[in-house]
Amino acid sequence: MPLRVLLHAPTAGALERGRANARNLQRARPDAEILLIANADAVAAALATPDADTDRWLRLCANTLRNRQLHNHRGLA
Repeated sequence: MPLRVLLHAPTAGALERGRANARNLQRARPDAEILLIANADAVAAALATPDADTDRWLRLCANTLRNRQLHNHRGLA
């Protein structure tokens, strides 16, 4: 059974750390299933700073998108 990891990022700084942790985990455990959940301030940061390596694991909080009137033009999950 693969390792399953959920990383939570509520701030822009936490998003940076989460992306770095996800990259490191993928190198160490290629079979790992990774989700990086962004909410609050991390949602705007994720939309503003694409990351080709980690965006496939990124999920954005729908409540934050709606409440802050942010538009997910990049089609992130």
